[in-house]
Amino acid sequence: GVQTCALPICTPDEIAAILGMPALGYVPPPPRTVDANGLLMLQAPNSANAEAFRMAGTAVEFGNVDRAVRTIMVSSAIEAEGKSTTVANLAVTIARAGKNVALIDLDLRRPRLHHLFGPLDSANGIADVVLGNCALEDARNEVDVTVGSDATARHLDVYVAGTRPPDPAEFVGTSAMERLVHELG
Repeated sequence: GVQTCALPICTPDEIAAILGMPALGYVPPPPRTVDANGLLMLQAPNSANAEAFRMAGTAVEFGNVDRAVRTIMVSSAIEAEGKSTTVANLAVTIARAGKNVALIDLDLRRPRLHHLFGPLDSANGIADVVLGNCALEDARNEVDVTVGSDATARHLDVYVAGTRPPDPAEFVGTSAMERLVHELG
């Protein structure tokens, strides 16, 4: 059927044109065989849908050749769009490619990463590190993302949100949080 769009922007190519940046890829909705609280790249890494994340990971790597970007942020104005799931699958993809990856859950209103990789202990998180309640190492969750009989173990460091501050938006914008994200980068 024909897709209609009520918004002024309807396609990834239109977004790329407006931003003056290339689209990194298109990630289709996960297949019904993937658990709602799980990750495609962990549950079905050889599936056709997982290939979209591998292609996006490759696009990030090639797009970064001349830039040396160390930090990527995924955000949107609408909740439940799949940001956490998308960034978690992309992080697994990049870690499996042999890169060191620190994935930080900065959704301090409705954090999800501790469910997607876990359950992970959410007592010590990134907010607790910034507040000085625990050391960065105490908030680190090392997740094994090795595939099958791969001789080289692959790990991803996941930092859950932790204690919810009274004003999450203001907290994320603090210079202390900026320094911590820079340090992890």
